[in-house]
Amino acid sequence: MTIVLKGRGGGSSGSIVGAVGVLGNMQDGDVLVAHETNPNHITDMHRAGAVVTDIGGLVSHAAVVCTGMGIPFVVGTGNATELLKAGMFVEVNPVDGTVTVLEN
Repeated sequence: MTIVLKGRGGGSSGSIVGAVGVLGNMQDGDVLVAHETNPNHITDMHRAGAVVTDIGGLVSHAAVVCTGMGIPFVVGTGNATELLKAGMFVEVNPVDGTVTVLEN
């Protein structure tokens, strides 16, 4: 089964493929998946290859910070934290606002 999440994308014009990371233990290039982001997540966001959130829009904390840093993002997916688990490989497409699981 292919999992595809849909939200609002931006921050970059290209897709990124990476492993889902864990807040507080992000590796460079990991995809940060969170319910929402806040200023306490900035260190992890600097390491992230992309950011995906459950809630938020194009003026949310995640979207504004990612846009400023040139990090691809998809916000407002509704249930990313329920479906995406640490270590899963995903493709984040900020152009069409999708997140696709590449392997479970």
